[in-house]
Amino acid sequence: MAARSFAAAATIAELSLLLISQPAAAGRVTMQAACPEGLTKQKSSCRHRDTGIVFDQDGTVYMPGLFMEELAKAVDKKTYRELLKGAGLPTGDSKRKVPSNAIEIVKMGLEVLSRMARLSAEHAVEAMHRLPQELYFRLGGASGQAMLGASISVIKFSQTMLLIPQALADYVAADRAWTAQWENAATLAMRLVQKTECLSLRLLVQETDFLVAGRPRKGVLTPDAANLCDEDSQRELLETMVSANRAMQTMFDQLSIVVKCLYPVGSHKEQKSVCLDAVIRRWRSHNGKMGLLYSAITLAATFASMSDSMLHDGHFSGFIMNIWKAEPSAELQNLFTHFKALGSKSAELKVVSCAALVGTQQAFEASFQRLGKALRVWMQTYGRDIRAGAVGMLGGLHPCRKAVDKEAPTFCKNQDFPPGGSGGASCGNALSSPVWAEN
Repeated sequence: MAARSFAAAATIAELSLLLISQPAAAGRVTMQAACPEGLTKQKSSCRHRDTGIVFDQDGTVYMPGLFMEELAKAVDKKTYRELLKGAGLPTGDSKRKVPSNAIEIVKMGLEVLSRMARLSAEHAVEAMHRLPQELYFRLGGASGQAMLGASISVIKFSQTMLLIPQALADYVAADRAWTAQWENAATLAMRLVQKTECLSLRLLVQETDFLVAGRPRKGVLTPDAANLCDEDSQRELLETMVSANRAMQTMFDQLSIVVKCLYPVGSHKEQKSVCLDAVIRRWRSHNGKMGLLYSAITLAATFASMSDSMLHDGHFSGFIMNIWKAEPSAELQNLFTHFKALGSKSAELKVVSCAALVGTQQAFEASFQRLGKALRVWMQTYGRDIRAGAVGMLGGLHPCRKAVDKEAPTFCKNQDFPPGGSGGASCGNALSSPVWAEN
């Protein structure tokens, strides 16, 4: 049982790392050491009191770590125990120090990985070697020591994942050099608003698309996906997928709010233009690291690929790829096969695999919600602290302060985006235009 349990932990670790693997330094937006006004210092982080959004002290929101935190919350022992009980399978003896089933070991592995996902690149390999030792400490005693022999697959797989040069970062096919100067700030703003509005208009997925009378529609899931979960779990999976899609759209709506606020016409148009240029550059990348918008697009593309791999008729990937120019990596396209392989090993591991599928969708939803809030909070704090523009420019060297309120509910001081200026429901420009100005 111990070997099978640790095999489950290894497989879940594998699935988790596929979702978070990218250069360990990626996904960060680096600004300055001190917390800006509006954020409270919390150890080495900066916390926004009202929303609870936490940045690293330099302005970082690290998407892989964020996702792993949410996955560890979603894949909990209570959920697994209920599913096991419903399937007539043993749930383990909670009085024993060493878990008697795969569920608790999987949970421990996820908790450890969620912390390791935040480590810097130079410490990542060392951390993965420490994974079995930390699990041993959590399991405790000689019984835990006896399980370490089965952990070699965790170490081997972790090292393999660290050798993949990009993984999630490569998922977004926009890693080319970009031009030093935007062709036109107004064009850039219009293009991004068109993309977010087109997404809301065209990627409408309702529960009734997947469910009828509270039950999964026949054939909506692939046979492999349907085979992993019972009807109740299928319903929960599909409901969560719809909720995650809604959260993704809300996240991009926050991007639209920011960009409309910075549209460079009307009051302080020069400062808005400089601010927009500086913000989008940092949201794309900074010092070779992925920014907030790049991370949001990457997460959206990952969600789209993962969801479509379970649906008989794909709903998400093609549209996300056309809007945000996101192209699936081979690793993420084949992610579902790992869940399928895990579920084929035993009745217990079939339950583990199903719960992991549902938990992954819940993690997508929660991560989209947090990134959406982070876009707005970042703009009102780190964004307002950006120093850019020519010396002597009217309004000083903090151009974003002329456009964005500090912590105000209204957010935008003067929105001058033209009514109907995005082009409506045609989506022609949104689908054809690039995301970034690139060579």
